[in-house]
Amino acid sequence: MKRSRVLLMAAILTIAVALGYSPLRAQTTNPRSAPGSYTAAQAAAGAKLYEANCSACHGATMRGPAGPALIGDAFTAQWTNEPASDMYGLMSKNMPLGDPGSLKPAEYLEITAYLLQRNKYPAGPMPLTQARLKTIKIVSPSS
Repeated sequence: MKRSRVLLMAAILTIAVALGYSPLRAQTTNPRSAPGSYTAAQAAAGAKLYEANCSACHGATMRGPAGPALIGDAFTAQWTNEPASDMYGLMSKNMPLGDPGSLKPAEYLEITAYLLQRNKYPAGPMPLTQARLKTIKIVSPSS
């Protein structure tokens, strides 16, 4: 019985390595170069929602004038090493400023996808979900 467990684990490890999965690589992969955790369609929808609900405070360039910057070093300095779920939680409870929490959860996800896109996180085939937000770590552009 013990030998069969060892053989099963060896087989799983062999398949994982053959497919390119590695626990060490998973821990060190830069989220900006890993396959995306949102779709391009989500980011495009998020751009429209951002323009309608966020740009008055955060600006068309996402650098202010009234709200904090949502792009570049100022953004990553605020969220470095935090999961994207923290950013989503703050946004979904407190934004837009005049009507906090007024958007649908899917709309907040689309805006989050747009923020990730503008911060050079790549799009991918899988849509952004609340569960996936916990797996996306905000990192500085040089990480």
